[in-house]
Amino acid sequence: MRFNSLVPSMVSVVAALAGSASAAMTFDSFTVAQSKSNTPSLPPGINWASPASSQPIFGASGTRAAFAFTNVGGTSTSSVGGGTATFTTTGPTTGSAAPRAAGLYYSGDAQDLTGYTFSFYLNSNVATDSRNGFFFDLLSAGGGYSPNKLNYTGAGTYTVDLSTVNGVDLTAITSIVIGINTSTPGSATVSNFTYTPAPGALALLGVAGLAGARRRRA
Repeated sequence: MRFNSLVPSMVSVVAALAGSASAAMTFDSFTVAQSKSNTPSLPPGINWASPASSQPIFGASGTRAAFAFTNVGGTSTSSVGGGTATFTTTGPTTGSAAPRAAGLYYSGDAQDLTGYTFSFYLNSNVATDSRNGFFFDLLSAGGGYSPNKLNYTGAGTYTVDLSTVNGVDLTAITSIVIGINTSTPGSATVSNFTYTPAPGALALLGVAGLAGARRRRA
């Protein structure tokens, strides 16, 4: 997957529906509070919430889980609220073989995310190497898994372009996972988490919205 650091161009929904471009939409506003500290396994049986209004891709079936994992000393914590998600790993460690992770796990019915992009503002001090860093992962209904480590180059808005994803069926995505994986103490904050559908997908959303509005007026 290719990751680029840039500020996404915002255009009007009217223009997007006309086919010129797609407008960014909120994926998670981080106003539905959650938190989690150490758990013994990943993905954990944890603290699921349903922030459907801020997580429209998975709709009414969508859930979000805060997770935090460590198996050799230390502490991992995920905290969400006030418009920001914060992930931390702290405390002692026995070395580079001691994994720690913290993040958010979104899940729901299979969705076609072909042509989508995701953007978020990220500030992190987690070093990126062969096993550690900030990650954006996708899982599909058929069991496909696409682990993607973001090449962090400094605080700013990062855009993840799904058109370059390999190894996972984009037409049946059931889960999106973001977070940090570290072997030493680290932290990251995420805000302004948005997504941009492919133009055709946004047009379908617009048509469905208009149809729903007509039914409500009838």
